[in-house]
Amino acid sequence: PLKCPCKGAFYCNTACQRADWDVHRKVCTVDLERKLEKLRHRLDEDDPAIGNACGELGKLYLHQDRLVEAEERYLEALRISCVVEGEGLSAAGASCDLGSVYEQNGRLDDALRMHKRVLRVYRRL
Repeated sequence: PLKCPCKGAFYCNTACQRADWDVHRKVCTVDLERKLEKLRHRLDEDDPAIGNACGELGKLYLHQDRLVEAEERYLEALRISCVVEGEGLSAAGASCDLGSVYEQNGRLDDALRMHKRVLRVYRRL
């Protein structure tokens, strides 16, 4: 059997792999990491497109229980959100997601800190 380098999909042969690529590429962390690197070379390090890509990768990693990678991507998404818009809705979303990562990691104080940050943003709206 063939497997994708992201280890998220297994195939019986190359024909099956090619047939599934349009579906799998949306959740393939290896492909999305490559796209993120291309964005980093093309755009400013604080560009919102990079933040969005990091947020999407964070969600995929969280879904796959790859918490270290999820934390790294969410932290970068949060940093970019804060640079671009300050403590706004994007930062609140990234903080909430990061809080979920910390909670699953057993880092409850950090999770609480992130969720309080989200509440502060929503109270200001």
